[in-house]
Amino acid sequence: AGRGVACQHSSKGCKLLVLGEVGIGNTTSAASLICAITGADPSDVCGPGTGLDAQGVQRKVEIVRRALKTHSKCVKEGLAMGILAAMGGAEISCMVGAMCEARKRGVAVLVDGYIASAAALVAVRLDDTCSDALLLATKSSEPGHVVVINALCQGQGNGSCPPLKKPALDMGLRLGEGTGGVLCVPIARAACSMLGGMASLDECLAMMGPGPE
Repeated sequence: AGRGVACQHSSKGCKLLVLGEVGIGNTTSAASLICAITGADPSDVCGPGTGLDAQGVQRKVEIVRRALKTHSKCVKEGLAMGILAAMGGAEISCMVGAMCEARKRGVAVLVDGYIASAAALVAVRLDDTCSDALLLATKSSEPGHVVVINALCQGQGNGSCPPLKKPALDMGLRLGEGTGGVLCVPIARAACSMLGGMASLDECLAMMGPGPE
């Protein structure tokens, strides 16, 4: 389904895809994916989501621990597709497919928030070239998002996070329904305009003409 969406819009000339999701309870499945892929402890990844209290967060931690134990075989194998099949929801799987297909078709992807970032992590583990197409739109308030960002930055050589892998906005957003991604579209357009249309220093000097003798 996700690949189909990317194909459909790419065929119409789309060059930038904004991915978000609508779901209830999917911060738990996202946390399970993140822990399974990165090896992070659930207590460092699970957050309040839509507004859980401390007891609710602890229940989420326990649920993620049970999921990791139940699917310990595929976690140990470390195969992203198997982990996605075991712990990912349909919306996450759809976004993974869209990201992989977008990269194949030369379409950039704005990744909106925590859930979409978990999908991005899976996509990059399935095909590391997907990283070239991904732009992080927003930094979520969920603690696990920092874990995802750090994981996406691995293998960059100098250990630091390159600019394209740093979220463009940090506004404490929790929604994830593409809202942060939409806010970043004008930024992406402005960046393209600057790269494609801004005059170089040599061009500016040429337009000014020769200086005084």
